[in-house]
Amino acid sequence: MDMQPPDSDRVDTARSGATSRRRWLGFLAGLLAAALLAAGGWWTYRWWSTPAPPELPAGIETAVRDHLERLRAKVQAASRAADAWGELGMGLFGNGLRELALPCFVHAEHLDPEQPEWPHLQAIEHHLADNLDEAIACLERAVPNCDIRDPHNFVPRLLLAELQLARYQDNAAEAHARWVLDRNPKNERAHYLLGVIAAGRDQAETSLQHLAQAAASPFARKRAYQQLAAVHRRLNQVDLAQQFIEKANRLPGDPDWPDPYYLRAMQHVRGSRAHWQRAKDLRREGKVWESLRYFRGAADETSDPSAQIALGKTLLQLGDLALAESVLRAAVRQQPDLAQAHQQLSVVLLEVGETLPEAAARVKFEEARAAARKALDAQPRLAAAHWALGLALRRLGQKDEAIAELAEAVRLRPELYQHHLHLGEALAETGRLEEGLRHLRVAVDMAPSADRRPAAALERWQAAGKP
Repeated sequence: MDMQPPDSDRVDTARSGATSRRRWLGFLAGLLAAALLAAGGWWTYRWWSTPAPPELPAGIETAVRDHLERLRAKVQAASRAADAWGELGMGLFGNGLRELALPCFVHAEHLDPEQPEWPHLQAIEHHLADNLDEAIACLERAVPNCDIRDPHNFVPRLLLAELQLARYQDNAAEAHARWVLDRNPKNERAHYLLGVIAAGRDQAETSLQHLAQAAASPFARKRAYQQLAAVHRRLNQVDLAQQFIEKANRLPGDPDWPDPYYLRAMQHVRGSRAHWQRAKDLRREGKVWESLRYFRGAADETSDPSAQIALGKTLLQLGDLALAESVLRAAVRQQPDLAQAHQQLSVVLLEVGETLPEAAARVKFEEARAAARKALDAQPRLAAAHWALGLALRRLGQKDEAIAELAEAVRLRPELYQHHLHLGEALAETGRLEEGLRHLRVAVDMAPSADRRPAAALERWQAAGKP
């Protein structure tokens, strides 16, 4: 006979099992609650805890430091305000402190992840640092939010398309460009992208259609003409290709596409950079003499040798030789071993010498020779310094030494037509006419059509060689 436990035993067993399950479920619930509390606590800590704003480096201009200190004070007063962090980042970025700006943009995005401006500015910084993958990742976060918060601003999407195209992701780039054209059919930046993509796929007619529309933009005209020339050349339309090449050569470089987020950051520029930016803008508009006033303002304020070199070169192009010389001498004093400063000073001294009577000119040419040699002491393979030294030696009547230096400049940088021009003239002057004419022909082939000097030199020496 089977023995069955009494009913009371079965009840007790059931109760014991239920109690055990309840305890186990309670234990699991406790673990889950603890995990949620820990996660919530960590999230709350991350949200409420903020880093300190970056310390400003020594040596920055007073006007820049004062502005950035005001922006830092705003962050300290409202450490969880995304706009305060973003504005500090823009101030740092606009005044050249890009590495300090990046963490500010990152934290601004952390505090307001739906604002497209902060990842977009991160992308620009990564792009400037040649970190395209990080730039693309930032723009992929910015674009969806831009569609919602700033729907008429297509710049983040088009920049993303350009970077994707640089990474050979042409399908993704094409999708973004077409998305923009669906909403703005005349967008020249999107047309340019589609023109380049079609050219890469040998879709010549499609490419020509898009590039022709892109060429209407002052921000893409030169590069559109260059692309049009390349497409016509592939179609064996040599005359049309040459026409577009000539048009492109007559144009200055295309300015950057307008970017409202970048321009907002540039509004924080202070000190010499503010003068420099305003001067460049005016020069781009053709207001050369008005721009010179701002270049002079930059010269008064800047103490950065790299900026002084660029400024000296610009002042030389504008014809203000005295100020160019002064700025470059300041750069040499600031950093005596900077080869580019000595080289650019040499070129300015040569130009100054050309304006003086013979005795005073010789003094400047000797100073130019000394400056070029100092550049070569610091950087022996600097082609521009060999070129400047060759010009100085030529002016001083040391023809053979001049030819040797100019030939070295050609060897180091054969793609620069100015090197061939001056070597050709120096060779012709010493009776080596055929060698000189060969270099002058190269210079004519390479020179932009706006520079008539190589053609004039070639005609002069060809005429001199005729019986």
